[in-house]
Amino acid sequence: MIIIKPETTTTETTTVAEKTTTVAKTTAKQTTKFVTTKATTYTVSFNSNGGSFIEPITVKQGSVITYPIPVREGYTFVGWYSNGSKFDLSTGIYRDYVLVAKWTK
Repeated sequence: MIIIKPETTTTETTTVAEKTTTVAKTTAKQTTKFVTTKATTYTVSFNSNGGSFIEPITVKQGSVITYPIPVREGYTFVGWYSNGSKFDLSTGIYRDYVLVAKWTK
């Protein structure tokens, strides 16, 4: 005798829910700025007032420079003057100057 068993089939159903999210597309723009600065320069000119010739000096703004000493035979150099006043040699340069030599005999 042959017994035939009915086949048992199990079917499993899985439902997957999909969620769609819409995100607004944004574009970020990066800007790089370069600032180029040109150093400001000034000219210090010298009127040796009868003494040896001295070339003008071009200096960067705020610089403290070493001032030349002119030579004049028979005279002693007293100092550099600007607009009739003794020029402070320890001052930084923030404009053009014409310095005049003062002498004593």
